[in-house]
Amino acid sequence: SPLPHLALSFGGSWKDVAAAYAAIVEKQLGASNVTAFARQSLAGVHDRLAVVAAALRALRRDVRYTGVEFGNAEIIPWTPATVLQRRYGDCKDQATLLVALLRVAGIEAHVALLATGPGPDVDPDLPGLGRFNHAIVRVAGEPTLWVDPTARYARAGELPFVDQGRLALVVAEGSESLVRTPEAIAADNRYDERQRLPVLAFHQCP
Repeated sequence: SPLPHLALSFGGSWKDVAAAYAAIVEKQLGASNVTAFARQSLAGVHDRLAVVAAALRALRRDVRYTGVEFGNAEIIPWTPATVLQRRYGDCKDQATLLVALLRVAGIEAHVALLATGPGPDVDPDLPGLGRFNHAIVRVAGEPTLWVDPTARYARAGELPFVDQGRLALVVAEGSESLVRTPEAIAADNRYDERQRLPVLAFHQCP
């Protein structure tokens, strides 16, 4: 679910770009409170991956994807509370909401911008926002998790093919350069399912 090409550009380095856009996102994060929704959605969940998965399920359950491509909404995400109230948002709105939910649970997370594939990637020698067309979430910790809220069939920590191996800008004050999103390996495509079936005994009639 692409984000409209971000027209706003910041001069200087990738560090400058990340810091400038982080200020925009953090202002929206600080402008609303989603604590009640987060606590309700994450009640009884404590494992880090399980918390991320639960937050993602709650977002996908209550918020549908709708592109908002005009005015300031082309660049500035709606506040998380507004997205929950409207029950829709584009990729940057959903990414910002997921970040807000995870932070309530004490998990560090940030919006990350990328240009989806296939096709040319972002030029690492030309800092700016003009080539990015999508927003996802990077969850800090071990291991680092990447999440695309708009990819409805991708699990927490699993990116769709168009997001894999792409240069991304983590929207955080300390970001200094682009990082590459992970690519799936063959083992990631393996699915094991085990079932225990009862064995019925048949007795031959005399």
